[in-house]
Amino acid sequence: MAQNPRQLFLSLLEKEVQQANKLLAILSEEKTALNGKDPKYIEAIVDRKLVLVNSSQQLTKDRDNFLSKLKLPSGREGVEACLEKFAAKDEEIQSTWKALQEIARECQEQNFENEAIAKVNKEFVDKALNVLHGEPIHNQNIYTSKGAKSNSSRIKSLYKI
Repeated sequence: MAQNPRQLFLSLLEKEVQQANKLLAILSEEKTALNGKDPKYIEAIVDRKLVLVNSSQQLTKDRDNFLSKLKLPSGREGVEACLEKFAAKDEEIQSTWKALQEIARECQEQNFENEAIAKVNKEFVDKALNVLHGEPIHNQNIYTSKGAKSNSSRIKSLYKI
């Protein structure tokens, strides 16, 4: 038996909410992995995240195809037009859409936070590699072997080929 448009729309939104919740959980795991600095664990989390992102994109395409069949635009504009036109008084659809928006906002915030952690980790690794290769360090918090601040932006390499 085919679903009516209301049921189909609600089903699509519910699937997106489920997927977004999974993505939020992975982003939380990613934060833990980034703070733990275990490259293999980070790589495994990123691989799982990419699978979820791809799946989420497919769900968005499915929703956009549904909207297109109703002669509505894709994306947020189309969903809001659909809500206004067909589900203005449908609390279940309205609350599911609001939940999806909230989870998407949380995912975005967590992703920005993870990006900041990854950036700090990269800067730390870059500085460590510069020290190992004897390249200039542009940081005034470099100390000599005697514990005094160094006036030089160049230090001796710790690595010799």
